[in-house]
Amino acid sequence: MHVKEGTLPDPVYDFPPISLPVGQEQTVSFSVSPVDVDIRDRKAPAFTIENSKIATVSAGILTALGEGTTKCTVTTVSGKEFSTTVTVTPAVELTGLALKDLTIQEGTEQPMAPTFTPEGTTQRMLSWFSDNPDVAAVDYQGRLYARKPGKATITALSWARKLQTSATVTVTDHKLPAEEGGGEGGEGGEGGGEGGSTQGGDSSPVPTPVDGGQSPAPTLSPNPVSDILTISGLPPASAVSIYTPMGQLAYSALLPEDSRLDVHALPPGLYILRAGPATLRFIKQ
Repeated sequence: MHVKEGTLPDPVYDFPPISLPVGQEQTVSFSVSPVDVDIRDRKAPAFTIENSKIATVSAGILTALGEGTTKCTVTTVSGKEFSTTVTVTPAVELTGLALKDLTIQEGTEQPMAPTFTPEGTTQRMLSWFSDNPDVAAVDYQGRLYARKPGKATITALSWARKLQTSATVTVTDHKLPAEEGGGEGGEGGEGGGEGGSTQGGDSSPVPTPVDGGQSPAPTLSPNPVSDILTISGLPPASAVSIYTPMGQLAYSALLPEDSRLDVHALPPGLYILRAGPATLRFIKQ
């Protein structure tokens, strides 16, 4: 008996327009119908943005960088292409950022709770850092993990504005507060004092320049950059680390004698450079 080979239907793509404010991100998503199309028409390994100054896309996550309209194109495994419009609107500007000191028990976890000013700001993307991750670590979403007794300073950095804030986290052992006694309770007060040195003991949102150290802040040029980034104001052999806005390490090196870093291999997008006490932002084109 001869069986006639059937043909799969042509795919129909639904890729709605995307609109989001500057400083926000979202997952790029689309739908395909009917359900029995070729599987290669469903898989989309490549996303491209027409204007990388307005938005970038990496691993399916679209990030809004500047106001305007551009086009996002999806290319499937089978080679089919389809696009949608990406509109980036003005941000509700962040003017203040604050964290409260806290005490957490060893072996537990909880989200950090930053205070944004104004409350309706759209610039809520933060990078998180701990100066003592052996005691208290924090992930890219701001979730705190208490590992062993001690103290750590947790810093939240806004990558939409030059604002940062810090809080002292005190990790206690598994004893109940009643078992710890008054002396250790005094230590808790001491932790609060240490936290006050970061934000003046005030939980109200206070804008803090990222580069507010005592020495002149380093500078980056050009910014945006395509390949070679020059760092002025740092001595040679300074340790330099570059992070994504999600807090993932993308590059680490010692600063060469000519103060030039080759960043051409970095995907386009916003990055955070840390060198000593300085924290700077740059855009890779």
